[in-house]
Amino acid sequence: MKKSTLLCVATVVCISQAFTQSNLQVYSSYVKNLNKDYKGNTFGIGFRIEFGKSDAILTKYAGFAYNAPIITHATNQAIAYSSLTDPYSIDVATVYKIPSYRAEFGGRFYFVGSAHNYDGVNVFGNGGAEVIFAPNKPKYESYDKDLYNLGYTEGSDVNEDGTEKFALNLMLAFGAGIEKNIGPGDIFLHAAIALPVTANGKADNSSNVEDFTPLPLNIKLGYKIPLNRSN
Repeated sequence: MKKSTLLCVATVVCISQAFTQSNLQVYSSYVKNLNKDYKGNTFGIGFRIEFGKSDAILTKYAGFAYNAPIITHATNQAIAYSSLTDPYSIDVATVYKIPSYRAEFGGRFYFVGSAHNYDGVNVFGNGGAEVIFAPNKPKYESYDKDLYNLGYTEGSDVNEDGTEKFALNLMLAFGAGIEKNIGPGDIFLHAAIALPVTANGKADNSSNVEDFTPLPLNIKLGYKIPLNRSN
């Protein structure tokens, strides 16, 4: 995790040097999951590097973020191996704790101000693509595995209850925000929503396993500082 994050930072910094100016945005976020089947709220942290020409109103950005696990409780049914077992089925309480890791790329358009304006107020909109990786490792209430089965083995391609072991999704993100100069940089408030384009975590049509992919509404509070200045 640490090595991959450092690699992302180094790559983005190297790319940004090819442009006249760039800035670093660091933020914390409140995340509301809009997935109706796996609801839950959480918090996250992340960074972006924005780059473009001096006084640009249209810029590019790239970044990385981590969201703490969204916790969901469910009940799964385990079936007995033998029809002689009484009871033939039992309920198994299950807890899903699903964190997410996000790589993002896109652009910002400034309706007021510009990317490198550190004097006054800037208002912007953004659009881009996100790749979200969300591992799913459910924890099950203790039950007699010699008598009952949730449907799959521990070594299968899916979890014991049939849910995917991870989701890897391409999302489209849209948002808007405002920033104001404080000190050497700008403090900003930004809200964005991500909607799926493709996903591997969707249910098979032959089962009742739901898609646990987060549909995040991110509300970010952060700080933007210049990394370099044009001469």
